[in-house]
Amino acid sequence: MIACWVLAGVFGTGVLLYALIEVHYFLRMFLTVLLARFCKKPVHILDETTVYGLCTTTDLDTLLYHMNNSRYLRELDFARADFYERTSLYREICSQGKGVVQGAATIRYRRFLKPLSLFKIKSKTHVRPEMPLEVAKWLESNDISSAILRGTETSSVVAAT
Repeated sequence: MIACWVLAGVFGTGVLLYALIEVHYFLRMFLTVLLARFCKKPVHILDETTVYGLCTTTDLDTLLYHMNNSRYLRELDFARADFYERTSLYREICSQGKGVVQGAATIRYRRFLKPLSLFKIKSKTHVRPEMPLEVAKWLESNDISSAILRGTETSSVVAAT
């Protein structure tokens, strides 16, 4: 009888954890970091890394026809974690007392992934000698927006352009 109560408690705890947080996400992130650190070979920060994935039934949109758009970004999170670990970029940033924060993400959906289809994500650092105009304007608009939100004068930000 006690074994039934213990089993029910363990099962109930598992259900509660899945209801409150996405346990499979954290397990997969843990597995991604573990594999990148101990099973895959380290790479230089300018090298390309590849992560393979599978569009499962939990990744589908409500019509059950293709991968949900938010799942694409989640898959990019796993690829980013793999890249950070294999290049030791995350450890280097943390050793300097800093942290990693993704400030924004822009994505163009070029094709959809059908259920149970395999895909791969390639990650590579792109070094540009000069900043493209659209990136400079985007950074400028962020400065203006931040100044407005802080309630400070935007004339100095606008005058600098």
